[in-house]
Amino acid sequence: MAIRKVKLVKIGTLAFEAFEKPDPEIRIMKYFCGIGTGSNVVYIETDDRNIIVDTGFDYEDNFGGKNSETNRENLINSLKHHRITPEDIDSVFITHWHRDHFGNLDVFEDAEIMAHHAHRRLGFRCREVGDREEIAEGVMVLATPGHTENHASLVLTMDDIVYQESGGFIGHSVVIKSPCIVVAGDAIVSHSYYLQNKFWDYNSDFFSTEHSIRSQQTICELADYIIPGHGTVFYNARRG
Repeated sequence: MAIRKVKLVKIGTLAFEAFEKPDPEIRIMKYFCGIGTGSNVVYIETDDRNIIVDTGFDYEDNFGGKNSETNRENLINSLKHHRITPEDIDSVFITHWHRDHFGNLDVFEDAEIMAHHAHRRLGFRCREVGDREEIAEGVMVLATPGHTENHASLVLTMDDIVYQESGGFIGHSVVIKSPCIVVAGDAIVSHSYYLQNKFWDYNSDFFSTEHSIRSQQTICELADYIIPGHGTVFYNARRG
């Protein structure tokens, strides 16, 4: 068994879902209610490597020291909830260089940083990994440009998952046969954008609608389940 665990350690939020217009009042109200638009943080445990995908960072436009400190504490507490410490992490994979996805990198001081392309100006030592390169057994990099030019996702090839249900299904085992999970980053920003065939193109470095469509199609051809850049995992009803 190459991949032992996949955990959605921290669930990110968005300033605007696909059904909402990009109105500043909506964003202000969400900020007022404590929604800071940080990304998902995903933990992957394999036989020989523990990987974090993106680091989450709420209120990315707030560069104050207090916000950075709060983000750091929130991430460490989220990891602790899953019995993970920063020292357990061997590698951090960054899907793309937006602060809501990499802002907590300094939490993982001893980990190797990986990305499809390094960000030259940030000063992090980063190992560049190629399209379709396997970074651990069962974990493959997939170039998914569109949201940004050098965006990449991870394709997780799993063994069968056997789960013993509890509660109303006591004694009932559920078997998921060899699922493929794609950690999509902002190639598929959330479930609502997937449902409406939309893409997050509000960022100034948005690369291409054509590439966004192609990347989403590639993900949907591969994935049984998708972990988007923001929000919970969902079943890919489009496959097949």
